[in-house]
Amino acid sequence: MFVGALLLLGTIQAGAPASDAANMADLRCVAILSAAVMRVPEAQRAGVQSGVMFFYGRIMGRTPGFDTEGRMIGMMKADPEGKSLAGDNMRCAKEMQDHGQKLMQMGKRMGAVAK
Repeated sequence: MFVGALLLLGTIQAGAPASDAANMADLRCVAILSAAVMRVPEAQRAGVQSGVMFFYGRIMGRTPGFDTEGRMIGMMKADPEGKSLAGDNMRCAKEMQDHGQKLMQMGKRMGAVAK
């Protein structure tokens, strides 16, 4: 049992499984937001498109060679209607909201310094 835990820890520290899991979680957000772009009111589209770019950028920053298109196609083939993504809606929205708030706070602090 202990040896198995050490092997798992070594694999996670090497980055492959942890980054792949993080990439797939972010890719699920890309899929959700990509599907939503044309369904939201025009006034909200830029925000949704920004969300797509945010999650895509995280994937590319983490793993530049990640096969985003291939993995996305695989997800679509496995679940053409996207039913399995429903559980990720709130997580993706919360991550976007949290990072958006951090950026706004940073902007306020930078604005105060610039005065």
